[in-house]
Amino acid sequence: MTENKKNQDYKTFLDVLSSAGKKIRYHFFRIQTASEEGFVFRERVYCYELYHRLREMLPLEFNYELDGELDKKGQKLFHKLKMKYIPDFLVHKPGDMDHNLTVIEVKQIRRYNIKKKEISSDIAKLSRFIEEASYFRGIMLLYSDDLNEFPQKLKNFIKDQIENSNGQIQVLFHPGPTKKIEKIEI
Repeated sequence: MTENKKNQDYKTFLDVLSSAGKKIRYHFFRIQTASEEGFVFRERVYCYELYHRLREMLPLEFNYELDGELDKKGQKLFHKLKMKYIPDFLVHKPGDMDHNLTVIEVKQIRRYNIKKKEISSDIAKLSRFIEEASYFRGIMLLYSDDLNEFPQKLKNFIKDQIENSNGQIQVLFHPGPTKKIEKIEI
């Protein structure tokens, strides 16, 4: 597959991903509880809804499969590389290492809780999938329901983390329920 075709397929996926964000309601950002806290934040709940929306929106003729939390530990290459990661999403053709389009890690951020260590770890995982498992691109998707704009300090932090990725890792931000997922220029 040519790089031009992969770029085209990647752009198609990004367009669908951006639009899928508009279909995710408040419930999937934070879950109401019967306890005193009132709400809890569950990345898995958000990811499951995003997976659902992506599956319903990806065109039937899309050249790849979307898989969520696919455990790659049993695959020979991943065993050899000692990669025990379970990415949040893979967009690929199972059984064909030449058709690995993108790997996605998702992290919730809050005004008072940015989780830089976890973001750094996820970016390192994305880099390994790109460098050692032939994924075309990596996506770090950050979502929040209490940030209207992406924090400049976090932008600077991530810039340092991805500076050696040659543009192969993109940062996306979902700023809240029923809003588009947007690309962050780093």
